[in-house]
Amino acid sequence: MVLILYPQFLAKLKSELQDYIMNRDTIIRELGNRLGIKDIQSDSEGRCYLLFDETLEVFIQKGREKNIVYFESNIDELPNQNKEEIYFKILKHSLLLFKNFDAVVAIDKDHDKIQLFSVVNVNNTNLNDLEIALEKFVNGVETLNKWYDSWKTQQSIKQSVSLNSSGLNIIRP
Repeated sequence: MVLILYPQFLAKLKSELQDYIMNRDTIIRELGNRLGIKDIQSDSEGRCYLLFDETLEVFIQKGREKNIVYFESNIDELPNQNKEEIYFKILKHSLLLFKNFDAVVAIDKDHDKIQLFSVVNVNNTNLNDLEIALEKFVNGVETLNKWYDSWKTQQSIKQSVSLNSSGLNIIRP
């Protein structure tokens, strides 16, 4: 059996594939529509801002390369004390977050913030794949937030115990 592909058929097939494999701007716009944002807008740096559950901020940023999209979320301010300990813990959790959520923990030293960061290649990606990647990232942000809040609580308790053992009856929240 010989299969002959006519130019019109190939053109139609190529057009359908282009619709399935969307470009970066189209896929971000469609993701916004799926999330209920009719006209998702980018700022001058190519970043789109999303807010989940009224507290969880995620930025979608266009990369320099046309096929790259970054997900980014600020977790919290870096602490003024125990920096070495938090750096070690961040490195340890970064590997776990990478394995489970395809994201890494980063430090924005210009703004002293802990961030979660992920890179998504949108070549050969459809809208469902991008939505799954975003959901996975948001789950990673929630996981890191819970861990960091727990760590801050432990630090606060250590500080309170330390103050009490020095003979002072001061307990800080």
